Amino acid sequence: MEKMILFDLDGTLWEASDSVSHSWNVAMEKMGLPERMTGEWMRRLMGQTMDAIAAQFLPHYSQDIREEMMAQCTDCENAYLAEVGGTLYPQLEETLEVLSKRYALAVVSNCHCGYIEAFLQAHKLEKYFVDIECFGNTGKPKSYNIRLLLERHGNPPAIYVGDTQNDCYAAEEAGVPFVHAAYGYGTIDHVVPALSTFAELPARAEAFFGRVPFYPADILLPKGGFDKWAVIACDQFTSEPDYWAGAEQTVGDAPSALRLVFPEVYLENEPEKRIAAINQTMAAYLESDLLETYREAMIYVERTLPNGQVRHGLVGAIDLEEYSYERDKEARIRATEGWVASRIPPRVHIRENAPMELPHVLLLVDDERKTVIEPLEKAALPLLYECTLMQGGGSIRGYLVGKEQQDRILAALGVLGQDRSMLFAVGDGNHSLVTAKTCYQNHPNPLNRYSLVELVNIHDRSMEFEPIYRVVFHADVPALLAEMETAFAAGEPTDERPQEIEWISASGRGTLTVAHPTQHLTVGSLQDFLDAYVAKHPEVTVDYIHGIDSTKALAQQENAIGFLFDGMEKDDLFPAILHDGALPRKTFSIGEAQSKRYYIEGRKIR
Repeated sequence: MEKMILFDLDGTLWEASDSVSHSWNVAMEKMGLPERMTGEWMRRLMGQTMDAIAAQFLPHYSQDIREEMMAQCTDCENAYLAEVGGTLYPQLEETLEVLSKRYALAVVSNCHCGYIEAFLQAHKLEKYFVDIECFGNTGKPKSYNIRLLLERHGNPPAIYVGDTQNDCYAAEEAGVPFVHAAYGYGTIDHVVPALSTFAELPARAEAFFGRVPFYPADILLPKGGFDKWAVIACDQFTSEPDYWAGAEQTVGDAPSALRLVFPEVYLENEPEKRIAAINQTMAAYLESDLLETYREAMIYVERTLPNGQVRHGLVGAIDLEEYSYERDKEARIRATEGWVASRIPPRVHIRENAPMELPHVLLLVDDERKTVIEPLEKAALPLLYECTLMQGGGSIRGYLVGKEQQDRILAALGVLGQDRSMLFAVGDGNHSLVTAKTCYQNHPNPLNRYSLVELVNIHDRSMEFEPIYRVVFHADVPALLAEMETAFAAGEPTDERPQEIEWISASGRGTLTVAHPTQHLTVGSLQDFLDAYVAKHPEVTVDYIHGIDSTKALAQQENAIGFLFDGMEKDDLFPAILHDGALPRKTFSIGEAQSKRYYIEGRKIR
């Protein structure tokens, strides 16, 4: 049964008191009457039934005369408003578009006949609403009309959004949860859920209806040329410019996601110029015939990894209001690792003015019974793309998931989430989601509060957790090792077993033992030391490397040293997050660098 959101009109969807008072004064003048309405007075009267308004505005006239005068006023008002309209609250249409894709929307007002229709006609909003009801139609109070409209639609779960105390009373009398449009005309005499802006409503509705925070999205794909379009995540091979030079050579002049992302290997190389070029290219691609939009889509992805295993994923959007990168044990979507604060500002700078996003986030779900992704039958799904991924990345196929299958997926996720405070954990791309949420918080709009991800079952056979190793540059290697040996031998006994860290440099290799660990994971003990060391030696830098071979190669540089250690098991991830919150930053990687997600799908974010 489709859920519904019912709205009051004045003070909730628009502000029309000045337009209404002007039309009434025109009608009064035509009738030769001295009375005049002001916008301020109209704002005080808004929300009441027409007979109540007439009694206050025209108290010296009989009931019959008042009704005739009000009929003249409202006829004039409807014609005038249908032509000139009123003032919509900020981001109203954009938010209605988002809401209408998930809920049935309707208006229930104390107004006269034709008033709601004038609002819809003036602002061309008819397409977002499935029904209307008002006092003018029934002669009944708002609580009655709320129940009447819901009965017409089979009494679905619903909420009512209004701005006055009377709206609140009506909703409560009708047995419908009330949300206060606090930006409107009135105040409420008791605590209720409130909106400071209309754009906050999607999150409030989700809280009431208990929706799974994973949605279909309007997904952009190129119309062809996927072999050169698909490019690996920008945070890979950050110390290996030869990889990205190879990508440039492969792409050449062809349209490519390479032109839409900022490989972090180039962060110190004219970033302003590169960011401007990225935004210009995004705009050009969006304006051209290059991309096709798949409305309200989910995409089933089969990625054949370089090792031959197949990873199964589902591309859709998450609500950033449901995501937390702090140690938040209430968030439905949680970061798995701590994040490096210095990496966020440049990423925000890249994203903040970008008109679209391309995701490399892998979002994990703990679905041991394989009820969400695995039941998809790809033979019944249209193939959208198929290509070989450049530079040894394996291959990939993407299939369009239909509405019926989407509903099954969301239902399965709903079952998983019934007894869990956390439904999703970020497997890869923590910094990308921190960036996306920061940009949304800085400049919220109904599009950028969502972010594309690929959902993957942590129990997928292809899911292999690899440690993210450390390479330290610009260091006095013998002095660093000596300080590490001293630090790791110190401390009071703990319940943790001793931990071993292998080191590699141009001068040799060896093993360090952490005798009394204070962190459960070896990477946590190492990171605590490196954070303190870099703070004392600002000339030293640390890079986070995927893959043993890359770590060994980089550690051969002058004044460099690499560290290798055992990683965590994937089955430990969800319990660890639930128990301890986010793990130390850069704790693990889903596969080695060549297995990272490639940029393919996109989505407009403004």
